[in-house]
Amino acid sequence: MSKNPGMRIDINSTFNALPGNMSEHPSAFHRLEQYIVNDLSAVGHQLLADVHMGMKLPPIRETLGYVLGNPATPELQLTDKTKAPDKIDQPGTYSQTILVDGIPRHYLLHVPPTYKPDQPMPLVLALHGHGWNSKDMEKYSGMDKEADKKGFIVAYPDATRWLNTKELSAWDTGNGLLPKGTKVNDIGFLRTIIDTTQGQMNIDPKRIYAMGESNGGMLAYLAASELSDKLAAVVSVSGGMSGKERTPDNPVSVLSMVGTKDNVVPPQGGTKEELFHSVEPRVLHEVLPVSGAVKDFLLSPIPQKITEKVADHMGILPEFKSVDYATQFFTRTGSSADTHTQTVRGKVTTDTYTDPQTGAVVEQQVFDGADHILEHGTPKGFSMSADVWDFLEAHPKK
Repeated sequence: MSKNPGMRIDINSTFNALPGNMSEHPSAFHRLEQYIVNDLSAVGHQLLADVHMGMKLPPIRETLGYVLGNPATPELQLTDKTKAPDKIDQPGTYSQTILVDGIPRHYLLHVPPTYKPDQPMPLVLALHGHGWNSKDMEKYSGMDKEADKKGFIVAYPDATRWLNTKELSAWDTGNGLLPKGTKVNDIGFLRTIIDTTQGQMNIDPKRIYAMGESNGGMLAYLAASELSDKLAAVVSVSGGMSGKERTPDNPVSVLSMVGTKDNVVPPQGGTKEELFHSVEPRVLHEVLPVSGAVKDFLLSPIPQKITEKVADHMGILPEFKSVDYATQFFTRTGSSADTHTQTVRGKVTTDTYTDPQTGAVVEQQVFDGADHILEHGTPKGFSMSADVWDFLEAHPKK
């Protein structure tokens, strides 16, 4: 982990030097430290990992030195350092590593039992959320089961792991989820997966798709903009655009799926300042069992500003555009156009925009009462993987 030459931050000394009776409350500091990280995590991170796996972010004390220094070289999740095979003609899940800009990148490739080398098959890129990896996405998304039933291949790429911490795995989507000054060619990674898989297997070039959850949904939006020559359609689940995406060169169909009670990636969007201040009062007013000078100090502008800057630099204080922004962006770019229909089925409102010339569709599904984990609050019998595949399958390239 690289830091600025000559700069060394003694975190313990820093905390011990706090005014007067502040040092007499180590348990309070520990609770503040954990609560700030966990609450900012709830705003800026993919919470599926917390729900399913009980993951935690690294404590602030362990990361302040990094935050005040230069960004570290990304630690890559490599579960298999072998090269991808030239040909794949048997079903199963393959662990593969490819080079992208000279950097090894890992992904899993699931081939269904119905695959036959003489018959072209669709390919879906399934993009995990913040703090997850390819194995988590394969386990929890339900895409393997859907692929085996419906007949398509699934690639599960791994995002870059920052601070050597799986819980900080993140895609470079322009939303502020990476440490300041860092950059990763994730679009190049996805393109290389597509090209590699097309060389290994019989892939239908008109049925190549991407779907993603949370931070993976953000990358799905970016892929729709950058890989429209390859992708026919994408689905973003609980994701948000950065606003930095460019106009796609070719028509691409886009589905956005969001819950009205998502407080992690709010459907109405949010700036870094709004997302920070939505949790800051709770952190500073409710968590610490202290009063007097301690509380006065914590409520003063300096600690709040420090916390905000640390969170911003760590990449746990992102910003997102609204789901309406995403729908309007892809309709006005020519990925779809004039024909608009709206349907309401129970708690699900679907707005569909269809371009009569290209056949591309932009669709927005809003689940009333659902949160960041879309299955929470969705109608009984809802299957995210089935809904995702139904949309993708219905929108091949023309």
